[in-house]
Amino acid sequence: MKGFVKFVVIVAIAGFLVIELGSPIWSKNEAVSAAHEAAGAAAQDYFAGGSLADAKTVATTAATERGATLTDLQVLPDGDIEVWVSRPAKSYLLHDISTFKNWYNVKASATAGPNDPLTS
Repeated sequence: MKGFVKFVVIVAIAGFLVIELGSPIWSKNEAVSAAHEAAGAAAQDYFAGGSLADAKTVATTAATERGATLTDLQVLPDGDIEVWVSRPAKSYLLHDISTFKNWYNVKASATAGPNDPLTS
C-alpha cells in the first residue's frame, strides 16, 4: 500500500509541474497567434484607408478574442504595422516568485504590411 501512495504522490507532483511549467510555453504560442491575428487585422483596416485609431481598435478586438491584451501598435519606418500583445500564463505557485514573474507575463509581437496575404 505504501508503494501505491508514493506512486500517486509522485504522479500528482509530476502533473502539477507539467502544468505549472508548461503554461508559459502554451501561453507564448497563444500570444504569438494573437499578435499575428491583431497585426493582420490592423494592417487590413489601415491599408484599406482606415485611420491608425481604427486599426488599433480592430487590433484590440482581434487580440482580445484570442485571450491577449494589445499593449502597443505602431507604424514602422518601412510602412508595416507592428503590434505587441501580452497574455498572462496560468500559474498556481511560481508566478508569485520574483524570479519567475516575467516568465508568466508572456509578450509577443508581429508585423503585417500591405503585401501580406491577410491584407491583400
